Amino acid sequence: MTANAPIEKALTAADRTEVFLRHWPVENPRGVVVFAHGLGSHGGRSKNIVANCLPAGYAIFAHDHRGHGKTVGRRGHVDRFDQFLDDQYMVIGEAREAYPDKKIFLMGHSLGGLIVLAYALRHADTIDGVIASSPALKLALEVPALKATVGRLLSSLLPTLALGNGIDPGTLSHDPEVIREYENDPLVHDRVSSRFFVEFSAAMDRTLLAAGALQMPLLSWHGGEDALTSPAGTQLFFERAGSKDKTFRLFEGQFHEVHNDLAKEELFAMLIAWLDSHV
Repeated sequence: MTANAPIEKALTAADRTEVFLRHWPVENPRGVVVFAHGLGSHGGRSKNIVANCLPAGYAIFAHDHRGHGKTVGRRGHVDRFDQFLDDQYMVIGEAREAYPDKKIFLMGHSLGGLIVLAYALRHADTIDGVIASSPALKLALEVPALKATVGRLLSSLLPTLALGNGIDPGTLSHDPEVIREYENDPLVHDRVSSRFFVEFSAAMDRTLLAAGALQMPLLSWHGGEDALTSPAGTQLFFERAGSKDKTFRLFEGQFHEVHNDLAKEELFAMLIAWLDSHV
């Protein structure tokens, strides 16, 4: 196994879906970071997280959401948003079994950011803190009412109909190498289903409305020039969150994947300091 190569395995969900999981182990870690990736991406695109958190003493887990990466299923499709939370619960269980006496921090980016916040609201007793990176709580561009109506209709009639996810790789980072790797990654896809669109939209609304119920430590950030998800949504969730221990940082001038953009060193210094202060 090469340096920083993960241990890989498949977990079997309740509906028999095989969920692909990566685990970067650390002997006697300071804590554990469980990472949830964004739309169309996969857990293997977490190399900067691994490169910074692993040397700092944090074991890492990252699975591929259903319909993504090496996890089976129609690309970009989910029957119910709660299936993402159920899969996340299963992954948290793996992390807890591997490191029973360590604190577990759940971190998610974009779609993953929405998933981890929704998860923290539902399963607060299973994690010790939540970290939201450019979470999908509001889209940068409002979905036209007609398109939303058509989406709901298609979700009922043709739930697995594949549509483009609208992600322009050039809006992810200022780093051209990040863009090239994304565009050439065979595990990246640009599909969403009509059912995913409806479930995703409803989950954004529910999570924002429920923010006041969050009580655990919260760290969140957003790129100020994000063209995909809105910094205003992250700010609104932060303001509403019931957590006494909460931190929000707006990275001015940065695109959607701040952890892969020009300010990544500053971001990871903040992240590791936050983790170190909570273990």
